[in-house]
Amino acid sequence: MHPWIAAVDTHLGPLAAWLASEQPSSHQALADADPRVFPPHARARMLWRKAETDLDGLRQGVWEVAQKSARDATYGQSPPVEIQRSGLVHRDVLRGQLFPALLHQGLLEAAHPLPAQAHDRYYAELPEMPGDLDSAAAIALARAPSPLLPGALERLAWGLAQNPMPVWQGEGWFGPHCHGVSGRALSAAARHGIPVNPSLLDALAALRPWVQGTHYPDPVVTSVLVAQGLRDQGRAHLGLERMMASATVSDWGPLAVAKVASFMGDRLSARRREQLLVRLIQTQRWDGSWPPSPWYLVPAMHGGMTPFGSVAINTAAALRALEALRPCPLRGGPPGATR
Repeated sequence: MHPWIAAVDTHLGPLAAWLASEQPSSHQALADADPRVFPPHARARMLWRKAETDLDGLRQGVWEVAQKSARDATYGQSPPVEIQRSGLVHRDVLRGQLFPALLHQGLLEAAHPLPAQAHDRYYAELPEMPGDLDSAAAIALARAPSPLLPGALERLAWGLAQNPMPVWQGEGWFGPHCHGVSGRALSAAARHGIPVNPSLLDALAALRPWVQGTHYPDPVVTSVLVAQGLRDQGRAHLGLERMMASATVSDWGPLAVAKVASFMGDRLSARRREQLLVRLIQTQRWDGSWPPSPWYLVPAMHGGMTPFGSVAINTAAALRALEALRPCPLRGGPPGATR
């Protein structure tokens, strides 16, 4: 890392600093934009030709490449499916397909058709499984009405009348309640006008960063679900939103970055949006997709629980987030910055 990268970040922002680190051809444009970011010897030693593209053009180009490659990557991806081979309830293979497909469909402009499933249970082969509130909320938040919607709304009304809200309608399955599931259910309740137990809202609003979820292992992802649900109910969780606007993102997975960017949007500063954009660029793979990161927990092969992640959901979430992360033109800098 060159010592002047920090100066680029300070004066011209995180995206310009990434360019300075990754693309030597940007150095002349950076010097033209603000000569304070380079020591005198750097100009003589490193900057050998006039920049063909100004700094704003380079910054915009990085975003365009990330967006185009992400869009291309989504074309070859099928909706995510969790294939369960742990021997759960003595079944060799179980497929969790409806819930992941519902969330994947909500992220894409041209969505795949949903799998045909006669019931709303998480595993297609287990209609006897207790119904869960997360699947019910996903059905209620889907783009198009489903024949499963009346049962989903009934389950949500039952769960949202309680505090804490249970995850499963029936005897416990894997954990009695989860803040992330409650957050998604609040969003569904706001859409369909389902009453919510006021003490449930108070309990979620009292949580302090970051929120830990029983079924969602990434605290940033869980926190977005809670903050989104509360905001949809007209009660912004300012503590969580401040964390999303200021916490270090260098160790965030792509799903956490994408969810914060999509949820916070214009409430983030231009600098913060650039930080999130750089983190997405750093984690994007050669084919335009994003690698899987912890999404939610499923039964593990040899007992206990393990995180399930999906290339398809991370790529779709990142593509949606890039809409909110388009870099703004540099303002207030020297004339060379926006010539």
